[in-house]
Order: sequence, then C-alpha cells, then structure tokens
Amino acid sequence: MDSQPWIAATITTSSRVFDLSKQDPFEITVKLMLHNSRPITFKERSTAIFNSLLLYEGGLTIKNTVTGQKIRRGSLHLCFESSNSDGTPTPQTQRDFITLIPGKEHVVQDSLNPIPAYPCFPTQGLSTQEIDERRERGRTWKWMNVATLEDGQVYELGIDENAAVRTWMQGSVAGILEAKKLGLRPGIISGEIRFIVEEPARFEVMRPDADGSLNWP
Repeated sequence: MDSQPWIAATITTSSRVFDLSKQDPFEITVKLMLHNSRPITFKERSTAIFNSLLLYEGGLTIKNTVTGQKIRRGSLHLCFESSNSDGTPTPQTQRDFITLIPGKEHVVQDSLNPIPAYPCFPTQGLSTQEIDERRERGRTWKWMNVATLEDGQVYELGIDENAAVRTWMQGSVAGILEAKKLGLRPGIISGEIRFIVEEPARFEVMRPDADGSLNWP
C-alpha cells in the first residue's frame, strides 16, 4: 500500500536583499518535488500555491526571523467559471489541471514589482505634452504588499501550514484522457497532500521611507 504522498519545497529569491529604493522586481521561486509512487493530477485552482495567489493568504508565509512573528498577508478571492465537468480533465479543460511527477521538479514563480505612481495637479491650460512631461517629472515608484516589512529586518519565506492539495487523481493528464477514451473514469481521491519546506528563503529588507511613502496605494 502506498504511503501518503507529500510535496517537498525549496524556496529561493532573486536577491538576499529586497531594496525598495531600486526598481528591480523581487522574484520568488518555489521548486516542488512530489514524493509518491505515481504521478498525481489536480485542479490548478485547488491551492494558492498554484492559482496565482502565491503572495497572498494561503500561499507563502513571511516570518520576521528576530521576533518569530508572521506578517499578515492580503486576501484575494478569485472567481472561477463553473463547469458541468465531473471533476476530471477533458480535452477542453486539461489546461486547468497540473500533473506532478515523482522525481521531476515543478517550478512556481511570482514577484513583487514596483508600480509607477503619478502626481495629481491641475491640468487646466496645459497642453497634452505639458501634462505628460509634468507627470513624468513627478513619477515615483511604489510597492504592493510591503507595508508590514520593516527596514533592516530579515524575513523568512515558508509555506502556509494550511496549504494542501485536497483532491487529486492518480496518473498524468495525458494518461487520464487516454483512459477516458476507453470508457474508464479515474477515481478522485480526497485527503491532504501537504507541503514540507526543506529549504526556506531569507532576505533582508532595505527601505529609505521612514514614513511608508513607498507603500502602494
């Protein structure tokens, strides 16, 4: 009998210093490795690790390494179009599913990116060119999801303890589609496939804005 599957995670960042005074994206990479005897397939939206919510609640955690306190992250709820599918992939929906293969690395990436912010000013009597020039002169760069990060502090990236794949099928998407052509319906398994972080990432924050002026919005 197979043991309970689990997913090993290694987290890295593009730099050991997150400097908000620069305009370089701060990239985060999560490398995942399934530990199981067979591939598994599941819906991409089943966990924040895969459904574009990596930096929000339910995805990665950010912990202050001195205080041990985890930084509160924002919540974002995505709406997905419902389907009459039986929960297994079809040729039309196969892109909505992910297959993890034992021994094969699966990479998930996201980044914190600077956002341009422009000043407000009266435009009456100004030409379009003058407005554009004034906007560009006053342009600054701000960052989303950094309001709780403090200058000089070191933070550790992990994975939310509640993150898990809770329903899945044995086999790959391609294998499941072939089985369905033969009239076989793959079984959907319920349980919890947990993420175990084997290598977390650490980074130091550098921000020159004591007043929080680099926070977006």
